[in-house]
Amino acid sequence: MKSFESLKVLLVDDLQELREDMKKILVQLDIRDVKEAYDGQNGLEVFVSDQFDLVISDINMPNINGIEMAKKIRAGGHNKNVPIIICSTENEKNIIMDALLAGGNDYIIKPFDPPTVINKVTEVIKKFYS
Repeated sequence: MKSFESLKVLLVDDLQELREDMKKILVQLDIRDVKEAYDGQNGLEVFVSDQFDLVISDINMPNINGIEMAKKIRAGGHNKNVPIIICSTENEKNIIMDALLAGGNDYIIKPFDPPTVINKVTEVIKKFYS
């Protein structure tokens, strides 16, 4: 399995505070190489500029939302099979299903807690990189 400290993560959320909270949790897994983006459009720009091992994205953001961003990643040629975890306050089943059908590999409901994030990230990484 790929080591957590070798992972490069793209974290996309329009709220700086939530990006900081998520980064603190990722550090608990020894994930320190985290690039940030402030909306889906910026997320796509950062995504194509590098090679990422995991994308964690909010849904509700300006310009391009997280579901549309996931669709664009899956449709593109660049690293289109990267695991994506969608993270949102949206908890309706239809929105969660939309996120998963758009290419999300897992879903975390905000407000998130460290054990949930650690568990979901660990599961996705094991599935993709073992």
